[in-house]
Amino acid sequence: MKNLSLTRTKPSGREIEKDTKKRVDVFINSGRRDVKERQNFSKWFFDMGLVINIDLYTGRFEIDIGTVEKKVLVELDMRLEHAAMFMKDGATFVDPEGNPLTIDDLEKTISQREKVH
Repeated sequence: MKNLSLTRTKPSGREIEKDTKKRVDVFINSGRRDVKERQNFSKWFFDMGLVINIDLYTGRFEIDIGTVEKKVLVELDMRLEHAAMFMKDGATFVDPEGNPLTIDDLEKTISQREKVH
């Protein structure tokens, strides 16, 4: 049986997103020139498992989920990007021919692509 009291105390994805946006906005608007606040923000960013992926040629950047060991990025989680490749309308996963995919089909296709690369 599911523990409902635990479920109620755990924040939802939307609550986490709202808190994250608020924290970033506060930092941008009032803390980024303060060295101590920059250190606190960097530690929080790192503790959240977030990394910034920067294309040095174009200047484009993305905030992604990553794994850092001994201050070195060892893995960049690309699952969301891989899943987006199969999105038709933001809700339906399809193969290149437009046929609907199940989650099992999606996982199989992604694992096949990872073997090639």
